[in-house]
Amino acid sequence: MILKQGVRGEEVKKLQQILRQFQSVLQADGVFGPRTERAVRIAQRRLGLYPPDGIVGPLTWGALNGQSPRPSRRSDTPSIDQPGRKR
Repeated sequence: MILKQGVRGEEVKKLQQILRQFQSVLQADGVFGPRTERAVRIAQRRLGLYPPDGIVGPLTWGALNGQSPRPSRRSDTPSIDQPGRKR
């Protein structure tokens, strides 16, 4: 399940409880608002997930559950053979 700002429910509450280890003042109210998004971004940075987007998808869930994040296959660095174009 993908969680992002505007989503409500038990899955959000579960996420918020996990995120409290990164931002202890976060309340587990089941509402994914700006504070939850900020806590997700903080967690993503600390877990090595870049760029931190504030959205909880499979990679973020995996990292929060102790699985190592996989390196991104997409690079924002222009390739040598096509200057100025993203891979």
